[in-house]
Amino acid sequence: MLDKMSGELRSGGGEKGKMGGIFGNNKNNPFRQNNLYYDIGGASRFFYCAKASKKERNMGLENFEENVVDDGRKKPIDNPYQRGETLRQNIHPTVKPLKLMEYLCILTKTPTGGIVLDPFAGSGTTGMACKLTGRDYILIEKEKEYCEIAKARIDATQKPLL
Repeated sequence: MLDKMSGELRSGGGEKGKMGGIFGNNKNNPFRQNNLYYDIGGASRFFYCAKASKKERNMGLENFEENVVDDGRKKPIDNPYQRGETLRQNIHPTVKPLKLMEYLCILTKTPTGGIVLDPFAGSGTTGMACKLTGRDYILIEKEKEYCEIAKARIDATQKPLL
């Protein structure tokens, strides 16, 4: 939907879809053509962030029991990797990527030492990001099981030395 709203990128005053310089001087760049960069697409390509890996989802939850997540489907699904068919230690349905939350802590210009408020803490990724970026945080979560997951994940997060 974002690409439909923003349309194709047009920038720099050159030909439509061609840009110079944003990828550096790498001559092996597949987007480079005649010293210009063939760059077509919408705004969504700037916002890609990989989902949280299994290791990241379960960080600090090694002693938690694995459970099947009930995702509300009425019938079974074919793919065993889909939610609801695999055992998980972190049963929260929407674990955010840690790198994304770190970026948002910085993007919102919360100063180092500032306080970040997350009224829907879920699995605690915001708290982990705050710990890594040197910000204090207040997390609010109504579900007891998610609070336990968040606490374990935050406790397992090591604050960088520098």
